[in-house]
Amino acid sequence: MGTISTMARWIRNYHRPVMKVKHADLKRYSESDFKTICPMCEEGLLLVHRDQTTLELLRHDHCTGCAQQVYYIDSNINGEKFKEDSSHGR
Repeated sequence: MGTISTMARWIRNYHRPVMKVKHADLKRYSESDFKTICPMCEEGLLLVHRDQTTLELLRHDHCTGCAQQVYYIDSNINGEKFKEDSSHGR
Protein backbone atom coordinates (compact mmCIF):
# COMPACT_ATOMS: atom_id res chain seq x y z
CA MET A 1 0.00 0.00 0.00
CA GLY A 2 3.03 2.27 0.36
CA THR A 3 3.81 2.39 -3.39
CA ILE A 4 2.34 4.88 -5.80
CA SER A 5 0.94 3.50 -9.05
CA THR A 6 2.74 4.47 -12.23
CA MET A 7 -0.23 6.50 -13.45
CA ALA A 8 -0.57 8.40 -10.15
CA ARG A 9 3.15 9.22 -10.17
CA TRP A 10 2.93 10.28 -13.81
CA ILE A 11 0.00 12.62 -13.16
CA ARG A 12 1.63 14.09 -10.03
CA ASN A 13 4.92 14.82 -11.80
CA TYR A 14 3.29 16.10 -14.97
CA HIS A 15 1.70 18.91 -12.96
CA ARG A 16 4.86 19.84 -11.06
CA PRO A 17 6.82 22.90 -12.16
CA VAL A 18 9.08 22.38 -15.16
CA MET A 19 12.69 21.60 -14.15
CA LYS A 20 15.30 23.67 -15.96
CA VAL A 21 18.23 21.37 -16.70
CA LYS A 22 21.48 21.44 -18.62
CA HIS A 23 21.46 18.44 -20.95
CA ALA A 24 25.27 18.31 -20.89
CA ASP A 25 25.18 17.62 -17.13
CA LEU A 26 22.69 14.73 -17.28
CA LYS A 27 23.74 11.07 -17.10
CA ARG A 28 23.73 9.45 -20.55
CA TYR A 29 21.77 6.33 -21.37
CA SER A 30 23.92 3.97 -23.46
CA GLU A 31 25.92 5.45 -26.35
CA SER A 32 23.34 8.03 -27.37
CA ASP A 33 24.13 11.74 -27.23
CA PHE A 34 20.43 12.46 -26.85
CA LYS A 35 19.01 9.83 -24.44
CA THR A 36 19.58 10.68 -20.77
CA ILE A 37 18.45 9.35 -17.39
CA CYS A 38 15.70 11.40 -15.73
CA PRO A 39 17.15 13.47 -12.86
CA MET A 40 13.85 13.18 -10.94
CA CYS A 41 13.15 9.42 -10.86
CA GLU A 42 16.48 8.07 -12.18
CA GLU A 43 14.54 5.29 -13.93
CA GLY A 44 12.88 6.91 -16.94
CA LEU A 45 14.50 8.54 -19.95
CA LEU A 46 14.57 12.00 -21.47
CA LEU A 47 14.67 11.46 -25.24
CA VAL A 48 14.94 15.06 -26.59
CA HIS A 49 11.96 15.72 -28.81
CA ARG A 50 12.16 17.22 -32.28
CA ASP A 51 9.83 19.46 -34.25
CA GLN A 52 7.85 17.12 -36.53
CA THR A 53 8.18 19.43 -39.51
CA THR A 54 11.70 20.87 -39.27
CA LEU A 55 13.32 18.14 -37.09
CA GLU A 56 14.92 20.86 -34.95
CA LEU A 57 15.54 19.99 -31.30
CA LEU A 58 12.85 21.14 -28.86
CA ARG A 59 13.71 22.51 -25.43
CA HIS A 60 10.64 21.05 -23.69
CA ASP A 61 10.78 17.36 -22.82
CA HIS A 62 9.34 14.92 -20.30
CA CYS A 63 10.42 11.69 -18.66
CA THR A 64 9.17 8.44 -20.17
CA GLY A 65 8.85 6.97 -16.69
CA CYS A 66 7.58 9.62 -14.27
CA ALA A 67 6.43 12.40 -16.70
CA GLN A 68 8.50 15.11 -15.01
CA GLN A 69 8.73 17.96 -17.50
CA VAL A 70 12.11 19.53 -18.24
CA TYR A 71 13.35 22.54 -20.17
CA TYR A 72 16.87 22.34 -21.60
CA ILE A 73 18.95 25.48 -20.99
CA ASP A 74 21.93 24.44 -23.17
CA SER A 75 22.62 26.34 -26.40
CA ASN A 76 22.96 23.05 -28.33
CA ILE A 77 23.37 19.28 -28.02
CA ASN A 78 26.33 17.79 -29.84
CA GLY A 79 26.45 20.84 -32.12
CA GLU A 80 22.73 20.79 -32.99
CA LYS A 81 20.94 23.97 -31.96
CA PHE A 82 17.49 24.10 -30.45
CA LYS A 83 14.48 25.51 -32.26
CA GLU A 84 13.84 29.11 -31.24
CA ASP A 85 11.34 29.13 -28.40
CA SER A 86 9.38 32.04 -26.98
CA SER A 87 8.04 30.34 -23.82
CA HIS A 88 11.40 30.15 -21.98
CA GLY A 89 10.49 27.27 -19.68
CA ARG A 90 6.98 28.48 -18.85
